[in-house]
Amino acid sequence: MKKKLMVVITVFIICFCITGCGDSSGGDVEKKVKKTELEITSIEGGWKCVDIKIEEDGTKMEKKEIEDMYEMKADEIIQLTAYGDGTGEMIFFGDYANITWTEEKDKYVIKVTSAESTEEPLTMDALLKDNKLTIKFVDSYTADGVELESTMNFEFEHQGKVSKFFENFDINLSDKEVLKMSNFMATGQCIVVDETLYGNFGGEFVGKGTFSMGKIKKGDEPKVSDVKEIAKQSLATYLTEKDGHIYGILNNEKIIKVKVGNSKVETLYEGGCDYLQIVGDKMYYTDENYSLYTMSLDGKNKTNVIDKKEIYYTYILPNEKVLYQDDSDKESLHMHDLKTGEDVKLNDVVSYCPIIYGDHIYYTSPKGEKYTFNRLDLYSGNVETAPGNMLESEFVIENGNIVFGEGGLPTLSVNKWNKLSETNYGGMVSRIYYSDGKTRLYSDSNGKMYLTFDKFNSAEDKVTIGYNHINQ
Repeated sequence: MKKKLMVVITVFIICFCITGCGDSSGGDVEKKVKKTELEITSIEGGWKCVDIKIEEDGTKMEKKEIEDMYEMKADEIIQLTAYGDGTGEMIFFGDYANITWTEEKDKYVIKVTSAESTEEPLTMDALLKDNKLTIKFVDSYTADGVELESTMNFEFEHQGKVSKFFENFDINLSDKEVLKMSNFMATGQCIVVDETLYGNFGGEFVGKGTFSMGKIKKGDEPKVSDVKEIAKQSLATYLTEKDGHIYGILNNEKIIKVKVGNSKVETLYEGGCDYLQIVGDKMYYTDENYSLYTMSLDGKNKTNVIDKKEIYYTYILPNEKVLYQDDSDKESLHMHDLKTGEDVKLNDVVSYCPIIYGDHIYYTSPKGEKYTFNRLDLYSGNVETAPGNMLESEFVIENGNIVFGEGGLPTLSVNKWNKLSETNYGGMVSRIYYSDGKTRLYSDSNGKMYLTFDKFNSAEDKVTIGYNHINQ
């Protein structure tokens, strides 16, 4: 009977290879999973086989006997990866195949597919229960002139979510890190350090903008006092604090630093520059050709990181990957691994203001004179677009809420990201500049700057502190 049961496995292997077998380029799915301890509610993710059973005509073969027979562990015999877009990969005895999966009533249906094969897909049922996935394959065949039915059961444990894009992909930004990324995508024109505001708020209604600093006064009449000029006729961007100094870019022409509490400017670098970000003891920035460079905090040791690209909206993530928009590739989003040099294209549309929250990148995309609001799943690659109304401005994500730069600054929780069309908003478009979760700054379409301590769309605790930009 053992010989017949071996035939069962052989039949399964043959069916698997005919319908979907490729090379083993899929690799070991365990290498690129994001571990989770939460209740598993979907087949999505990487799965490790922990048990195998075969039954035929009342005779059973258990896991150890199967492992000994083939000199392979259960998790070497079969591996499964399922992505959130209904696709996936399966490896069986070293052979690799693509799969599709669907949810039907109380089960999942998995089909092994191949573009090259004309055979019917190999179909298996899967049941998810108590955080374990059981895949069942039933087949009929003839052996020694006898019609037999065999059943193979594979039990899997969830190993975490798996990214289509990168090996060892794991990113989980805190609310603080998301807010930092939001401020960066808002071009970093303001920052609060030790209750002092640094930014472009000192300009007059008619005249040149002024990079300024001033003490924030909270009370019955909140305001910014003791305002000092740092640089006239200057637009400061990508302001960040590091070791008692404020670093930033002036007029896209030079990188500067200012000692906290002081207004004296020290120039570290001169030349076209943009997207300044400090990570550890390095400054990252793009040059006049929008190639990515690093240099030390004293302005020395300039080193190219990414060239032959036109890099916009670049952001260095904690996992040493760079998210950016490649202007030379139809303004699509890419992610670059600083450790390996691997560069992966994430989507194929024009993408602005990308901000990561949870497992998604939220971004806008132009349509006519307005913008659609979209999100891309970092694990499956699936893209969704919010229905209904389109945007005229950008957005930030603050403590689990999306704040849109529309009239009235409408705010939605992230889990209702696509419900903007159900809210009321209008009037002048606003521009959001800064939030640390306590102090918030934004301007109206005339550049008039507002300071608030409650929330962006609060009618109280809001004060005008000046004008942000040249209004001529």
